[in-house]
Amino acid sequence: MYNPKSLKNLKPFKKGQSGHPSGPKPKPDCLISCIKAELAKISINGKDTNEQLIAAALVSSATAGSVKAIELLMAYTISKPAQTIGLTGEGGGPVKTEITINVSSEATKKALEQIMERKE
Repeated sequence: MYNPKSLKNLKPFKKGQSGHPSGPKPKPDCLISCIKAELAKISINGKDTNEQLIAAALVSSATAGSVKAIELLMAYTISKPAQTIGLTGEGGGPVKTEITINVSSEATKKALEQIMERKE
């Protein structure tokens, strides 16, 4: 049960107004921004960024036959192929569904039997 006095303070929101006007809390992006900053830095060799060196290493691994590197490159450059799921019944045929209806009155049973006879 609720306290009836607690309902005094409840007021509906104005149309078009959010219940949380300041919005959700901002996500801490410190890690993401730190990683991006490190990737953008010039590497030890002085001419490439760390991001360029990582990309080159990934491509090199993929061309050497690393399946994981190939998967990463495909996923981030071409995109993963859509996966479909096919549902089939026995022997590749349609899925059979069975409905069981439990009824208590005789009148309802007769009505259902008549409906089922019409469908057959």
